[in-house]
Amino acid sequence: MDTQGVFGRVFGMESWIAIGVFVVVSGVVAFTSYWFRARPGREPSRRSKANKVELGYAAALLGFAIFLAVDTAGANGQEQQPVAAASAPLKVNVLALQWSWQFSYPEQHITVPPTQIGGRPVFVVPTGRDIDIALTSKDVVHEFWIPDLKYKIEAFPNHVNDFSLHVAKPGEWIGRCAVYCGQFHYQMEFLLEAVTPQQFAAWSSAHQGTVV
Repeated sequence: MDTQGVFGRVFGMESWIAIGVFVVVSGVVAFTSYWFRARPGREPSRRSKANKVELGYAAALLGFAIFLAVDTAGANGQEQQPVAAASAPLKVNVLALQWSWQFSYPEQHITVPPTQIGGRPVFVVPTGRDIDIALTSKDVVHEFWIPDLKYKIEAFPNHVNDFSLHVAKPGEWIGRCAVYCGQFHYQMEFLLEAVTPQQFAAWSSAHQGTVV
Protein backbone atom coordinates (compact mmCIF):
# COMPACT_ATOMS: atom_id res chain seq x y z
CA MET A 1 0.00 0.00 0.00
CA ASP A 2 1.17 3.53 -0.75
CA THR A 3 0.25 5.19 2.55
CA GLN A 4 2.66 8.06 1.96
CA GLY A 5 0.98 9.00 -1.33
CA VAL A 6 -2.56 8.57 0.01
CA PHE A 7 -1.78 10.47 3.22
CA GLY A 8 -0.11 13.27 1.28
CA ARG A 9 -3.12 13.71 -1.01
CA VAL A 10 -5.69 13.70 1.81
CA PHE A 11 -3.63 15.91 4.10
CA GLY A 12 -2.93 18.38 1.30
CA MET A 13 -6.60 18.60 0.31
CA GLU A 14 -7.79 19.02 3.90
CA SER A 15 -5.10 21.66 4.53
CA TRP A 16 -6.26 23.72 1.55
CA ILE A 17 -9.89 23.41 2.66
CA ALA A 18 -8.93 24.56 6.18
CA ILE A 19 -6.96 27.50 4.77
CA GLY A 20 -9.91 28.44 2.53
CA VAL A 21 -12.38 28.29 5.43
CA PHE A 22 -10.03 30.38 7.59
CA VAL A 23 -9.62 33.03 4.88
CA VAL A 24 -13.38 33.23 4.18
CA VAL A 25 -14.38 33.42 7.85
CA SER A 26 -11.64 35.95 8.66
CA GLY A 27 -12.71 38.07 5.69
CA VAL A 28 -16.38 37.99 6.69
CA VAL A 29 -15.56 38.85 10.30
CA ALA A 30 -13.28 41.72 9.23
CA PHE A 31 -15.85 43.07 6.74
CA THR A 32 -18.79 42.94 9.15
CA SER A 33 -16.74 44.38 12.01
CA TYR A 34 -15.89 47.39 9.86
CA TRP A 35 -19.07 47.86 7.83
CA PHE A 36 -21.55 47.35 10.66
CA ARG A 37 -19.55 49.02 13.39
CA ALA A 38 -21.27 51.44 15.76
CA ARG A 39 -21.10 55.03 14.57
CA PRO A 40 -23.19 58.23 14.89
CA GLY A 41 -26.49 58.06 13.05
CA ARG A 42 -26.59 54.26 12.77
CA GLU A 43 -29.49 52.56 14.48
CA PRO A 44 -29.03 48.98 15.77
CA SER A 45 -30.70 46.28 13.66
CA ARG A 46 -34.06 45.14 14.93
CA ARG A 47 -33.78 41.77 13.17
CA SER A 48 -33.12 38.88 15.55
CA LYS A 49 -32.97 36.06 12.97
CA ALA A 50 -31.61 35.43 9.49
CA ASN A 51 -33.01 31.98 8.75
CA LYS A 52 -31.96 31.79 5.10
CA VAL A 53 -28.38 32.79 5.86
CA GLU A 54 -28.15 30.38 8.79
CA LEU A 55 -29.59 27.53 6.72
CA GLY A 56 -27.02 28.32 4.04
CA TYR A 57 -24.19 28.09 6.59
CA ALA A 58 -25.54 24.78 7.90
CA ALA A 59 -25.93 23.34 4.37
CA ALA A 60 -22.38 24.35 3.43
CA LEU A 61 -20.92 22.80 6.59
CA LEU A 62 -22.93 19.62 6.09
CA GLY A 63 -21.71 19.40 2.48
CA PHE A 64 -18.08 19.75 3.54
CA ALA A 65 -18.55 17.15 6.30
CA ILE A 66 -20.11 14.62 3.92
CA PHE A 67 -17.42 15.22 1.28
CA LEU A 68 -14.58 14.77 3.79
CA ALA A 69 -16.15 11.64 5.30
CA VAL A 70 -16.64 10.01 1.89
CA ASP A 71 -13.18 10.98 0.64
CA THR A 72 -11.46 9.79 3.83
CA ALA A 73 -13.31 6.45 3.70
CA GLY A 74 -12.20 6.04 0.10
CA ALA A 75 -8.62 6.88 1.03
CA ASN A 76 -8.68 4.22 3.77
CA GLY A 77 -9.66 1.69 1.12
CA GLN A 78 -6.87 2.86 -1.21
CA GLU A 79 -4.33 2.39 1.57
CA GLN A 80 -5.03 -1.34 1.65
CA GLN A 81 -4.59 -1.84 -2.10
CA PRO A 82 -1.20 -3.25 -3.10
CA VAL A 83 0.94 -1.16 -5.43
CA ALA A 84 1.41 -2.65 -8.88
CA ALA A 85 4.90 -4.12 -9.05
CA ALA A 86 6.89 -6.10 -11.57
CA SER A 87 7.89 -8.83 -9.10
CA ALA A 88 5.85 -11.03 -6.80
CA PRO A 89 5.47 -9.70 -3.23
CA LEU A 90 8.20 -10.45 -0.71
CA LYS A 91 6.85 -12.09 2.44
CA VAL A 92 8.24 -10.96 5.80
CA ASN A 93 7.13 -11.90 9.32
CA VAL A 94 7.65 -9.09 11.81
CA LEU A 95 7.65 -9.81 15.55
CA ALA A 96 7.51 -6.95 18.05
CA LEU A 97 8.71 -7.61 21.57
CA GLN A 98 9.96 -5.68 24.57
CA TRP A 99 12.00 -3.78 23.38
CA SER A 100 13.12 -4.65 19.89
CA TRP A 101 12.03 -6.23 16.60
CA GLN A 102 12.57 -9.47 14.70
CA PHE A 103 12.31 -9.73 10.91
CA SER A 104 11.98 -13.16 9.29
CA TYR A 105 12.03 -13.88 5.55
CA PRO A 106 10.38 -17.32 5.27
CA GLU A 107 11.08 -17.82 1.57
CA GLN A 108 14.76 -16.94 1.95
CA HIS A 109 15.08 -18.64 5.37
CA ILE A 110 16.69 -15.51 6.80
CA THR A 111 16.10 -14.12 10.28
CA VAL A 112 17.19 -10.74 11.58
CA PRO A 113 16.92 -11.25 15.36
CA PRO A 114 16.12 -8.67 18.04
CA THR A 115 19.02 -6.59 19.28
CA GLN A 116 19.97 -5.60 22.78
CA ILE A 117 18.04 -2.65 24.23
CA GLY A 118 19.00 0.49 22.35
CA GLY A 119 20.11 -1.36 19.20
CA ARG A 120 18.45 -1.16 15.80
CA PRO A 121 17.86 -4.38 13.86
CA VAL A 122 18.06 -3.72 10.12
CA PHE A 123 14.97 -4.48 8.02
CA VAL A 124 16.25 -4.86 4.44
CA VAL A 125 13.72 -4.58 1.60
CA PRO A 126 13.95 -4.22 -2.18
CA THR A 127 12.63 -1.11 -3.89
CA GLY A 128 9.76 -1.22 -6.36
CA ARG A 129 8.32 -4.40 -4.88
CA ASP A 130 5.40 -5.00 -2.52
CA ILE A 131 6.43 -6.34 0.88
CA ASP A 132 3.66 -8.47 2.40
CA ILE A 133 4.12 -8.19 6.16
CA ALA A 134 2.59 -10.41 8.83
CA LEU A 135 2.88 -8.40 12.05
CA THR A 136 2.38 -9.72 15.57
CA SER A 137 3.61 -9.17 19.13
CA LYS A 138 5.27 -11.51 21.59
CA ASP A 139 4.13 -9.79 24.79
CA VAL A 140 2.19 -6.49 24.89
CA VAL A 141 0.65 -4.14 22.34
CA HIS A 142 3.25 -2.41 20.16
CA GLU A 143 2.97 -0.33 17.01
CA PHE A 144 5.05 -0.60 13.83
CA TRP A 145 5.70 3.00 12.80
CA ILE A 146 7.89 4.53 10.07
CA PRO A 147 7.18 8.26 10.46
CA ASP A 148 8.76 9.47 7.21
CA LEU A 149 6.92 6.90 5.09
CA LYS A 150 3.57 7.24 6.92
CA TYR A 151 3.27 3.55 7.86
CA LYS A 152 1.68 2.89 11.25
CA ILE A 153 0.16 -0.49 12.16
CA GLU A 154 -0.55 -1.94 15.60
CA ALA A 155 0.97 -5.24 16.71
CA PHE A 156 -1.17 -7.36 19.06
CA PRO A 157 -0.26 -10.52 21.00
CA ASN A 158 -1.91 -13.69 19.65
CA HIS A 159 -3.07 -11.86 16.53
CA VAL A 160 -1.55 -11.23 13.08
CA ASN A 161 -2.06 -7.98 11.20
CA ASP A 162 -1.38 -8.35 7.47
CA PHE A 163 -0.46 -5.33 5.40
CA SER A 164 1.65 -4.36 2.40
CA LEU A 165 4.62 -2.01 2.39
CA HIS A 166 6.10 -0.45 -0.75
CA VAL A 167 9.24 1.68 -1.04
CA ALA A 168 9.89 3.39 -4.36
CA LYS A 169 13.50 4.52 -3.93
CA PRO A 170 16.62 3.40 -2.04
CA GLY A 171 17.26 4.92 1.34
CA GLU A 172 17.26 4.43 5.09
CA TRP A 173 14.49 5.37 7.51
CA ILE A 174 14.10 4.99 11.26
CA GLY A 175 11.15 2.90 12.45
CA ARG A 176 9.95 2.79 16.03
CA CYS A 177 7.19 1.66 18.35
CA ALA A 178 4.40 4.25 18.63
CA VAL A 179 2.56 2.78 21.64
CA TYR A 180 3.95 2.99 25.17
CA CYS A 181 5.04 -0.56 25.96
CA GLY A 182 7.13 -0.33 29.08
CA GLN A 183 10.33 1.02 30.55
CA PHE A 184 12.46 1.08 27.39
CA HIS A 185 9.72 1.96 24.90
CA TYR A 186 11.66 5.04 23.80
CA GLN A 187 14.56 2.84 22.64
CA MET A 188 12.47 0.37 20.63
CA GLU A 189 13.66 1.25 17.12
CA PHE A 190 14.68 -0.43 13.89
CA LEU A 191 16.28 0.70 10.63
CA LEU A 192 14.43 0.20 7.35
CA GLU A 193 17.01 -0.10 4.58
CA ALA A 194 15.61 -0.08 1.03
CA VAL A 195 18.03 -1.29 -1.64
CA THR A 196 17.78 -2.00 -5.35
CA PRO A 197 16.42 -5.41 -6.41
CA GLN A 198 19.92 -6.44 -7.48
CA GLN A 199 21.39 -5.49 -4.11
CA PHE A 200 18.60 -7.31 -2.29
CA ALA A 201 19.20 -10.44 -4.39
CA ALA A 202 22.88 -10.33 -3.47
CA TRP A 203 22.07 -9.75 0.22
CA SER A 204 19.53 -12.59 0.39
CA SER A 205 21.88 -14.95 -1.47
CA ALA A 206 24.70 -14.17 0.95
CA HIS A 207 22.53 -14.69 4.04
CA GLN A 208 20.13 -17.42 2.91
CA GLY A 209 19.44 -19.92 5.67
CA THR A 210 21.16 -17.87 8.35
CA VAL A 211 20.48 -15.63 11.32
CA VAL A 212 21.88 -12.24 10.35
